Amino acid sequence: MDFKIQFKEMKERIKVVDVLYRYGVRLRKKPDSDYASCACPLPTHPEDRNNNAFGVHLPSNRWQCKHPECAKKNGVGDKWGDCINLVAVHDTVDAKQAAERLDSWFPKEKPAHSHGETREVRGISPHPYISDNTSSAVAGKTGYMQEVEAWFYTLIVREDDEADDEYWSRILKALKTRLHDSYKAGQKARAA
Repeated sequence: MDFKIQFKEMKERIKVVDVLYRYGVRLRKKPDSDYASCACPLPTHPEDRNNNAFGVHLPSNRWQCKHPECAKKNGVGDKWGDCINLVAVHDTVDAKQAAERLDSWFPKEKPAHSHGETREVRGISPHPYISDNTSSAVAGKTGYMQEVEAWFYTLIVREDDEADDEYWSRILKALKTRLHDSYKAGQKARAA
């Protein structure tokens, strides 16, 4: 298999905003701008995550972190990155492993509706661009509602050989478990 051709096709097909959305990262975008930004989600970024150093140029489907320390470590530097090196840096894997992950998340045979396209076609701001100011379930990470939303969108992906009754049973069981755990955590926090 020619990985160079496969990588090129993936970089064109898979939207950076969709990869970020899968990681639970939500971008902020000003009206009439081609750029969206957020605090850098990469492990190469210094501890200070309260910044807007990470940006995505939506028309070119490219990303960059403007923080000099992160830029030195993330392999992109002052250039712009793509979906493959975003996963490689975020998950600390090589390009081949990143491409394999992307292919499993966004299979060519089952193209996902892009969150970036929703914004452009409908002219409204969907969930990926809405900030989540809720407190985090894990200190220093994404907000609780972002975690729930990322979990939900992973949960609803149907397996190729999954029958209707198995699919709905799995989703119902997972939702009940998540609600029960959330309720218990709330009760525990309230008692403390």
